[in-house]
Amino acid sequence: MKPSGLSTGCLIDVFVACLVVVNVGRDAGVAARAAVVGMNGGDSSHTPAQLVSLDVYYETLCPDSVQFIVQQLHPTLQKVGQIMNVSLIPFGIATERKQGDSYVFTCQHGAKECRGNTIQACIIHLLTLTDPALPLKFIYCMERSRDPSAAGAACAIELGVEFAPIATCASTKLGNELQHVMAQRTLSLNPKLNWVPWLVLNGVHTDEIQRKGSANLLKLICATYQGEKPSGC
Repeated sequence: MKPSGLSTGCLIDVFVACLVVVNVGRDAGVAARAAVVGMNGGDSSHTPAQLVSLDVYYETLCPDSVQFIVQQLHPTLQKVGQIMNVSLIPFGIATERKQGDSYVFTCQHGAKECRGNTIQACIIHLLTLTDPALPLKFIYCMERSRDPSAAGAACAIELGVEFAPIATCASTKLGNELQHVMAQRTLSLNPKLNWVPWLVLNGVHTDEIQRKGSANLLKLICATYQGEKPSGC
């Protein structure tokens, strides 16, 4: 169901699809490492059990995804990131099929989006161990750019990150496998995703969560958090 008050730009359309082929290989060992990407403010006074879990399923070139990351997610993390555990899953309304020992991806907004999704999957995989908050900063930088799919190198310079390993990842077997992991996470959702960004709060997706999170994520996170409210609330 389409949440009320949102545009129709990134609703699933089974009649219109943009095709792209991305061929790399598979490495089963990558899957476990890429499946869960958490980031929070690092405040040790909050235990993991107390954190509000938010999974964001999105597409790099979807206008609604861009708007949510730039105008809702980033500002909310700036204010109350210490009570949040955020997972980013770049795939969205896309499909995959096996071809030989690699995967072929079909993305809603074409080849550039598949490229952007894979780059961001690599960013999440490669940078999370360095700093759990760094992938979100990098992805925010990309999404606020005129062309998110082409902004990786410039954002790497801005953040002081080496881009070459990310670019290598995105164009090789590793990137293909990471995108496969994101695809499997997305395609296994219940209820099934039919809109992006798709929000899962503490393991649950409802129309009400989607509507409230899209309109005022900060208010939703603060209302959900059961501990002492931080000043950002």
